[in-house]
Amino acid sequence: MLVFVRAALERAPMITLEHEGLLLLFRNRISLGPECVRDLLRVPLPEFHEIDIADTQLAQVIAAGRAPDLVLVLKDRAGRAVRVLVIEVQRKRDREKERSWPMYIPVLGAKWDCDVVLLVVAVEDRVARWAKGPFETGHPGYTLTPLVIGPSELPLLLDVAQVAKAPELAVLTCVAHARKKPPADAADLARLTLEGCRHLDQEHFSIYHDLIGASLNEAARAVLENLMASGHYEYQTDFVKKHVATGRAEGMAAGIAEGRAQDVLTVLEARALPVTEDARAHILACTDLDVLERWLRKAVTAASFEEIFREP
Repeated sequence: MLVFVRAALERAPMITLEHEGLLLLFRNRISLGPECVRDLLRVPLPEFHEIDIADTQLAQVIAAGRAPDLVLVLKDRAGRAVRVLVIEVQRKRDREKERSWPMYIPVLGAKWDCDVVLLVVAVEDRVARWAKGPFETGHPGYTLTPLVIGPSELPLLLDVAQVAKAPELAVLTCVAHARKKPPADAADLARLTLEGCRHLDQEHFSIYHDLIGASLNEAARAVLENLMASGHYEYQTDFVKKHVATGRAEGMAAGIAEGRAQDVLTVLEARALPVTEDARAHILACTDLDVLERWLRKAVTAASFEEIFREP
């Protein structure tokens, strides 16, 4: 079942391409959320006959700015709600969500008079680990442990026929896994996924094409250009041209810096070197590529995170 929601493309500028693109996957195929819960996380759901996309604003009960990304209401043959599924796309750790997420369960449960499940979608391992909680609410016995779909829960689809059967899941998987692979492998995964999406209509294919392209780093995107034998990677939609092509140099530099900062943290994490929250924030705030490259080289051999900041 496909429900293409163009209104999402016109959200406020602070909403990122990746956030909106990933959310569109769950809107375009509204069965994707329940499939992730039931088939990938092995969490049982009651039998349902239809899925409705619900109003997420709930202005009377949810504070402004804290509305969930997507609310799906699973209904039986009689039209009664049997389960509510809240889907949140999360790109980074957000302390405010630790307070707003537990609020969704009683509010939405009371509205539809049924149980509520929260599914967090995180395409980065460190965000997925944080999103699994548990999050204390302060009330005895009420601790929220969200269901989380991250790279570890997403199976690689390495066959074009598999991708064609589940294009939205394949795109989600590609975005989650390609960023962790060497440029050649990332580009090959992107090409295979795009090939499996060729049967989609132009509108859907263009969005997925651009979401995958925007999720690759510069090196992987260059390899993809060669693999596709186009000589030039062109974004397909006005949505992405607005978010990516306009101000390309500034956006590219910021993206590269963010990627380098994440690389530093990944190396430190892989070496089991503890990093304070202040140090993490300092690394992520840095936009000087030369400095980040120097920190990355030091992170490989440093005895502690303090050592990477030490000037020779």
